[in-house]
Formats: sequence, structure tokens, C-alpha cells
Amino acid sequence: MEVVKVFAQFGVPTMVLGFVLWFLLKPLVQVLIKNIEVQTDALSKITHNLSNISEELAEVKDSLHAMKQDIKEIKNSK
Repeated sequence: MEVVKVFAQFGVPTMVLGFVLWFLLKPLVQVLIKNIEVQTDALSKITHNLSNISEELAEVKDSLHAMKQDIKEIKNSK
């Protein structure tokens, strides 16, 4: 009988509190997870764009280097 008394005193209120918190916090946690997914997608797009820009800058740098070499060759040939 003592087990029943302990469960009635602590188990039932704990279970009720657990269910109440589950139904109150579950939507909040779902919204938080959805927000994190949206932020992750945005950061992934930004990272992809930055890598494209980095590649384009490397190409521009290479073309500028080639132009400098052409200018040096023209100056040396005169």
C-alpha cells in the first residue's frame, strides 16, 4: 500500500505535469526547430554564393596577373 501512496503523491502529479509540459512545449520546440532549419538553409545559400564569388575573384586575379605579364613583355620588347 505504501507504493500506491507514494505513486499517488508523486507519480500522478509528475505524470500530469509531464503531459501538460509536453503539450505546451512541443509546439514551441517545433517552431524553434523550423526556425533553425530556415536559418541553416539561408546560411547554406550564403556559403554557396560566397564560394562562387571566391572562384570568380580567383579568375579575375589570374587574368590581372596575365595582363601584368603582357604589359611587362610589351615594355621589355621596346
